[in-house]
Amino acid sequence: VPEVRLTGLDGGKTTINFLRELREGTRGSKEEKMIVNGRLSFKSKETMGEHGFVWLYWDGRSRWVISPECGVPAPYATGIGNSKPQNFMWALDNAVTPDKIIEPWNVWPKDGKKWEKDRSIKILSLRKRGATNKRFLD
Repeated sequence: VPEVRLTGLDGGKTTINFLRELREGTRGSKEEKMIVNGRLSFKSKETMGEHGFVWLYWDGRSRWVISPECGVPAPYATGIGNSKPQNFMWALDNAVTPDKIIEPWNVWPKDGKKWEKDRSIKILSLRKRGATNKRFLD
C-alpha cells in the first residue's frame, strides 16, 4: 500500500493523505520501505499546523497510531507517560496495513477527560483501481 487517506476527522472537515515512508538503502542501494515495529509506516504529505508532519504507524502492541512522533506509543491510560494524549489517535486493530483497519479510532476530546471512539474516521487505500504496475501492487 503506497498511499492512504484518513477521512472523517473533525466531523468530516479534515482529511490527511499519507505516503508510505521510505528510507535510503544501505550502501547505495535503492530506497527501502520504512518499517516500525514490524509494519509499514506512513508520513503525512503535508504539515498539520503546529504538529508539523504526522505519522501513521504500528505500535507493536495491537494498535495503529497517528502522532507527530513516529514510533512513540500513545498514552493509552491517562496520567501515564509524558506524551500529551491530544497529540495522538489510535485504533486497537491487528490489521496488517492501515487500510484494513475495521475497529474505531480513539481520539482525545476537547474537554480532555478520557479517550472516545470516533466511528466516522476511516483509512482508505489510494491504490489505483485496475493498476497492473508493480508500484501499486505491493
